[in-house]
Amino acid sequence: MGASYSPVRMAGTIGYQLCILFSGFLFDEKLSGFMIVYGVVLLASAACAMLLPNTRGHQYGGKKVSPAVLLRDKQTVTVFAMAFLVQVAAQFFNAFFTKHLGDLGIDNGTTGLITTLVVILEIPFLLFLGDKIYNRLPILKWMWLGMLINGV
Repeated sequence: MGASYSPVRMAGTIGYQLCILFSGFLFDEKLSGFMIVYGVVLLASAACAMLLPNTRGHQYGGKKVSPAVLLRDKQTVTVFAMAFLVQVAAQFFNAFFTKHLGDLGIDNGTTGLITTLVVILEIPFLLFLGDKIYNRLPILKWMWLGMLINGV
């Protein structure tokens, strides 16, 4: 891999938030064109994925291993269970967060701005602490810490 964790993660954070902010202002009044824009973005993503070069996976030319092998590894099952629980909770929150803000009278543009400001707080962390913590904590502990902070 060789790349530093923080800059790569920060690029994803910034790209995600720019898209959220843009869509918040684009669909400020009503969401009538949202599914069309979403479809175009998905097609563009698929087209970009098709342009990626073919690579040889770790099983190339060797004995094929069943994905069921992953379920025998306790740490892998733990990570899958954590990811499942965190994603269910996060999606539940995300599904109702914007609805709640709308009920309070906040428009989609302001909601996009609020979520952007919240995630901007992640940038100093990634710049100054991300690599240090990433290099000192095993990934499973890093995930437990993130899950705990998210829960709080």
